[in-house]
Amino acid sequence: MVGLDGEAPTSTEVTFQTALDSTLRLTRGLGAIRGEPPGTITNSQVTRAVAAVAERLTAGYEIAKQSGSGQADIELVRMLEGVAFDVLARISALAPGESGGAFDVLLTEVRCTSFLVRALPWAAPGPLAAPAPQPAATRDGRWFQDIRYLQENLPELSPRLFVRTSREQFNASLADLSGRVSEMTDEEIAIAIQMVLAGSQDAHIGLDIAGAAGFAFKRLPVEFIVLRDGLFVISATDEYVDLIGKEVLSFGTRFFKADFGVQAMGKVGSSENYYGTRATAGLLLSYVDVLRTSTVIPQGRALQIFVQHGSERLVVFEPTETSVEPPLQYGFADAMVPRWLQTSEPYWLERLNEDSLYVRYASMTESPGTSPTEFVAQINRELEASPAKRVVIDLRHNGGGVLSVPQPLLDALEQRRANGDSFSVVGLIDGATVSAALFFAHNLRVSLDAVLIGEPAAQKLAASAAVRWLRLPNSGLGVSYPVVRISLGPDARDFEQDVSVPVDSTAFFAGRDPVLEEALER
Repeated sequence: MVGLDGEAPTSTEVTFQTALDSTLRLTRGLGAIRGEPPGTITNSQVTRAVAAVAERLTAGYEIAKQSGSGQADIELVRMLEGVAFDVLARISALAPGESGGAFDVLLTEVRCTSFLVRALPWAAPGPLAAPAPQPAATRDGRWFQDIRYLQENLPELSPRLFVRTSREQFNASLADLSGRVSEMTDEEIAIAIQMVLAGSQDAHIGLDIAGAAGFAFKRLPVEFIVLRDGLFVISATDEYVDLIGKEVLSFGTRFFKADFGVQAMGKVGSSENYYGTRATAGLLLSYVDVLRTSTVIPQGRALQIFVQHGSERLVVFEPTETSVEPPLQYGFADAMVPRWLQTSEPYWLERLNEDSLYVRYASMTESPGTSPTEFVAQINRELEASPAKRVVIDLRHNGGGVLSVPQPLLDALEQRRANGDSFSVVGLIDGATVSAALFFAHNLRVSLDAVLIGEPAAQKLAASAAVRWLRLPNSGLGVSYPVVRISLGPDARDFEQDVSVPVDSTAFFAGRDPVLEEALER
């Protein structure tokens, strides 16, 4: 192969040509199934889907040939990732195996293309944004520049920004914020920007608060969780550890039952539905700057928190507003911390009993010690040594990553089924199952007839993916945004479980896991 300029090809050109060749092979391979009985698959549907992808790839290649610039490479990378997600989602949703071996080959080729694209070295944050302005002389002036930079660049970068809000509302919210900059702290401005972004109702559009350098976001000495029966203290510093397990009744003078808390945090967190908002509300409510900026406890009111203490309402504490990232601890022994809150490793496995193998994916990122393929090799060795009747795959509180991390497990389980192994697959999801974790849950359901147990995931069936970053020039705040939309069904519907199992405080603080208990009955 030669490069676009006749010289040795760049890595992007090699990757692109390989992806193009693979997609064209998919198109040619469709000829093998066109004459077969379609079953539940309409061969023309598959043909049109893959042909459309090949057409898009070819068009992108022409753009690259005409330009040969770094800009074209960036556009190419974005297009390739979109293609991989699009093909994988559309073809995987078409009942695998219905057209015999040719279809299996087709699906394998698609996955290879997906892996190839996901392995590309991605561009730096904000690759397509305008050049940063010369910093203004004043603090307020620099914030005005950042707000204007966000307003001018984000709509051009993310096609998803105005799906559930309008450009007019976005501009009006930023204009309102600009008028209040002089009255706010840097941390409050950052939270206010996040509240503007939350109006998009897209789980992938938001600020990286945790990674914001130079900011001192103040934290309470406790953290909360929203369960079926209320808002509860889940962890605390040593001084307040006796509050763990208590229900929060009120913040300040405001009556504040759990659903009101979720509603308030829906204006702060990046979420697409009630369940996603509920999953992040507990953490957000532990930030003093969030409580103040969202007016849950307005400026000027005492920072007081009331919890249930028997039949009495008790003022528990009036914490200072200076604590930053306090050392929190859970209120139960290490052995009782729910598995879905154990996130020290991205993935791990456990033999729960003779019949059940438990596989936990805390995130779709690669472990520094064990590659995804090595992890799946461990699973295969475990199943060879002692076959299981069920494989439980826990995707709760999984914020996503890349699909190439869990894909080897899907392939391995499909192969074991093809070799005659008999076992059920159960997936566990909740309101913090998002992005690549959600797409993997979908693939488990489609490819392995997995039963999904728990609560609806954090995104709609028409979900966004492929995150990029826009860096605000003065504050350095990172704004995430998606460039791909994947439709798994009707846009307005949540991605739902097959079996609903909510978790209440009695079970949770007793160290029980009703969702896993239900899975072990399958």
